[in-house]
Amino acid sequence: GSIFGVFYAGKPQLNINNELLLGGIMQKRRVIVTHPRAHFEERLCLFALMSGHWKSAEEQFPGVSDASLVYWNKLPVGTTREQWEKAGCIFIGRFGGPFDEHPTTDQGRKKGESAVSLLAKKLGIDRDWDFERLLSLTTSRDLHLGGGPFEFPSLVKKMNESCTEEDKIHTWTFMLFELIYSYSGYFDGVTPSAGTSWGEIVSEWMTTRFAAHFSELDREQFSRNMFKEGPMAVAVALGLTDNKFLKTILEFSAKRWDKPCGNALEPHCFVDAMQEFQWAHTTIAKWAFVALDAVYERARDFFTVAAEDYAKASIFSIHVGEKRFMAVTGISDSTQFSKYARSTHGCRAGLVIQENKRGNAMIETNNDLMLDLSGVLKLYRIAELKRKGLPIPTDENLLRGEAAIPNCPEWYGQLDAYRILNGSTTSEQPPTGIPWPAIVGMAFSGIGAKGFPLLRQTVFTQQQQSTPALVTA
Repeated sequence: GSIFGVFYAGKPQLNINNELLLGGIMQKRRVIVTHPRAHFEERLCLFALMSGHWKSAEEQFPGVSDASLVYWNKLPVGTTREQWEKAGCIFIGRFGGPFDEHPTTDQGRKKGESAVSLLAKKLGIDRDWDFERLLSLTTSRDLHLGGGPFEFPSLVKKMNESCTEEDKIHTWTFMLFELIYSYSGYFDGVTPSAGTSWGEIVSEWMTTRFAAHFSELDREQFSRNMFKEGPMAVAVALGLTDNKFLKTILEFSAKRWDKPCGNALEPHCFVDAMQEFQWAHTTIAKWAFVALDAVYERARDFFTVAAEDYAKASIFSIHVGEKRFMAVTGISDSTQFSKYARSTHGCRAGLVIQENKRGNAMIETNNDLMLDLSGVLKLYRIAELKRKGLPIPTDENLLRGEAAIPNCPEWYGQLDAYRILNGSTTSEQPPTGIPWPAIVGMAFSGIGAKGFPLLRQTVFTQQQQSTPALVTA
């Protein structure tokens, strides 16, 4: 039967009202707060709390299995996290709570931890055999980045970027976690099988996604004849082999079509498991289609919006000691802009400075360069505080630290990931007031650049055409 119905029979609907008041809904039902576009590991926290599989969750947080979910970028005005916690609210990965590993003004990053590892220790299930499979899968990826395009943390990230329906992603991850939990023995030591079933699902998805191709074709007859031939054959028959947005999906599926490949925690093995345990075909297809849509939409954004914005960006040649690399600066709302600039489709940029149309900025570098961005962070904070006419702290560690500092919420760092953010898709911050040429110049100065000849001029606004100048603290 459909697992969708099993999970949510009698459960409250997701509550995404950001104006909940103390003493309102919390008097009737416990509330869990995380941020919009919650990461894979934070969604695993929701499963640990709400699935009912671990008694300690209900013992420590009575009513949590029927909790409502809210997604907050920031606390409601005039309230504190402590007030909400006293009212029975549980914060996951937000606002420096007990299940938030991120640094804050009051505490540093909780090294070696993630939201889910902190929660597991609190619930006493960090050594629970059933939970270890889920925990090891999640924590390693969250802390060490990377992963293939169809590994689950990467898929959830793609869903967050392309899907605005939180409940759809929530359901998708619950189905995944439930499968691992319920049949964990199935995945222990399992050898990945050939992805025949997955390939047929991909073929079905293509005939659904590109239904216009069937204006003169009998779709049912086509499906019977072609699905057994594999997704590449279907793509050829539909004239989709030159569709750049499909490349990742087709390459992944083709490698797994006729031989065992990949690992047991990739979608093709999970489709096999769902069939093995007699999940309904419509349920399996619905689950897979969510992932396929996310991968496709991300590729579409990469090759259209990001590519078009990159074509308008400025390119500099940067010298930092013995290191030589390209820097790209430009405006884009695309989450793929930096990836495009750093890819072979761009110029393999080592440094990308991006501003969105709202005015928020992001600085990102290639990890291989191992650039120290703490000096850039310091320059931005000094400039922001000077602009506001506020005193500048003398504590060097504070100015260079990851967490946002008092009176300067605009800038924070993810220095282990070689990134500086002025807000993000999961953390709403006010746009910087620093002029664009200064943002670029401080980035170059902060990493110790000795030269940055302009290789290609931007075609954006006059302000952005100004030449950046080196800035010192």
